[in-house]
Amino acid sequence: MRLPPAACRLTHTRSARIGIKPGLGSILTALMLLALLPGCQHTYQETRVESSKPRQQLDANAIAYVSIPPDAKLRKGFAENSGKVTANAVREAFARYFKRVYVGRRIETFEEGLASARSYQWSYFIYPVILRWEDRATETSGRRDLLELQMRVVDTATGEVLDTTVLKGRSRWMNDGGDTPADLIAEPVKDYAASFFNPMATPSSLR
Repeated sequence: MRLPPAACRLTHTRSARIGIKPGLGSILTALMLLALLPGCQHTYQETRVESSKPRQQLDANAIAYVSIPPDAKLRKGFAENSGKVTANAVREAFARYFKRVYVGRRIETFEEGLASARSYQWSYFIYPVILRWEDRATETSGRRDLLELQMRVVDTATGEVLDTTVLKGRSRWMNDGGDTPADLIAEPVKDYAASFFNPMATPSSLR
């Protein structure tokens, strides 16, 4: 696991070295850490699309199918394997709750993925779409990496879309250049999956 930059690993200072009384030094250190904290963490946001109903609880004994979405479009070309990385992260998050979760073997459209799920009579179809994937040189430009995913959960038998949600992630500002949009997938998707099975789960955007 990569360690964050030195500024984010700061835990204490020796106030005596700069002629500050220990008590005041501790206060200043705490204030400095609070100021640095937002730049040391990834941030996430969750937005449900066109729905005022509570999120439906899913059957934990069911089997779900996750399609591989098209790779993210960049200014020049595509982010290679980004679709597969996203689908695998979604499978891992939902596998904590469903009886089984399968991932497709190739990139599929929504219609193709739904047809695949129906062909095996699996209960739920989960279709992620990469809306935004920006890998920036944050350590030199100060611009953070950005990720935006649209998630759709479908009742396979009826074709009803049970939930449509957009998940957004923004990388920490203080990093050593090792972060990528792929590092922003697991946390919001994990919270999203939990919300279908644990009514007490708190969306990351509300923390």
